[in-house]
Amino acid sequence: MAPEEIVGAPAHLRLPTLQELLARMPEPGHTPVTEAKRILLIRLSSMGDIIHNSTAAAVVRENIPDAHIGWLVGDIFQEVLCLNPYVDQILTFPKKRWRRLWQWKLRALPGIVRGQAQAIRRMRAEGYEASVDLQGLIVGALAVRLARIPYRCGFSDAREGSALLLNLRVKRMDPMLGARGRVLGLLHWLGFAVSRGDMIVRVRPEWRQAAARLLEQEGLNPESPFVVVCPGAYDPVREWLPERFAAVADRLSEQFGLGMVLVGGAHDREDVQAVAEAMRTPAVALVGRTSVPELAAVLSMARLCLAGDTGSLYLALAAGSPSVGIFGPIDPRLRLMAEDPCRVVYKAVECAPCHRRLTCPHMTCMTRVSVEEVYEAARAALEGESNSR
Repeated sequence: MAPEEIVGAPAHLRLPTLQELLARMPEPGHTPVTEAKRILLIRLSSMGDIIHNSTAAAVVRENIPDAHIGWLVGDIFQEVLCLNPYVDQILTFPKKRWRRLWQWKLRALPGIVRGQAQAIRRMRAEGYEASVDLQGLIVGALAVRLARIPYRCGFSDAREGSALLLNLRVKRMDPMLGARGRVLGLLHWLGFAVSRGDMIVRVRPEWRQAAARLLEQEGLNPESPFVVVCPGAYDPVREWLPERFAAVADRLSEQFGLGMVLVGGAHDREDVQAVAEAMRTPAVALVGRTSVPELAAVLSMARLCLAGDTGSLYLALAAGSPSVGIFGPIDPRLRLMAEDPCRVVYKAVECAPCHRRLTCPHMTCMTRVSVEEVYEAARAALEGESNSR
């Protein structure tokens, strides 16, 4: 099985290579941004998207080795950026308080104003010469405008009217460029040479040690081979069936003698419990018990990660863990590249991709994914990983 092939999909559906994405990008330009020494990247959320966009910091660093690279991020996601060695400074935006405001808790408004004003003052004091908005929301665009950053770059189709606050806008790009392709295309248009598209995660020794201690506390030798299973997802329609996750985990454990570790955030507790109850073999459950850096460490130690279209999958891939990704409502070609160490299982049913987030009356794209297809993809990933050693 070639790395770009997609299990369960027609042969013409293949993951794109970096070179194929480059061919779809707008023509490269030359802008003052490539000569700036202090550059601020903007992506406020979420974990998976920040990991997708992590490659932007690497591209900027390769083009301007002595640049000071900052990143504006929502405060609840700043741990994700601790994993990126190319980011020199993390500036936070009061995302927690914004969530409370969206829940009609108006008492959060003064804290939001104070938090945003503090971030703007820090940006202004740091003297950033250029900002590159990788997301396209009004809160980020307004912040850098008020911070008086001279060159404010982003997408012409940015949401909420935020493009009006930019002074360097790339025209609408090929929609099949996907999450990373759009970001790389923006940098390419600004004049940066793009020679890589890998997601960036660097695990520090202290995080690995903390993860090892946690596994040992649960009776699993961190030196022994194990698989990490991530059954949850932020959007319920992206979740595969718990009993099928359990069936694949049992087969992998029995056939390969692998330990099983179940992970996820606090909101994934019910999904993890359902998988654990359906399994015949014992599993270590770490749901809600790790920081993001510790989770990255656990994933980097695993022989394999088994997950749906969720942040943990991209964290595993960035950490270098061979993975199997189960996709449904979203076309995997918009999320992954052929260079990623991932075996993809995806059913291109009539209604997919639909990009639904919360509900679906039938979830055909997920229910048609069989245990056998996922197991075979996992087996191929494990055997490929063993052969490469």
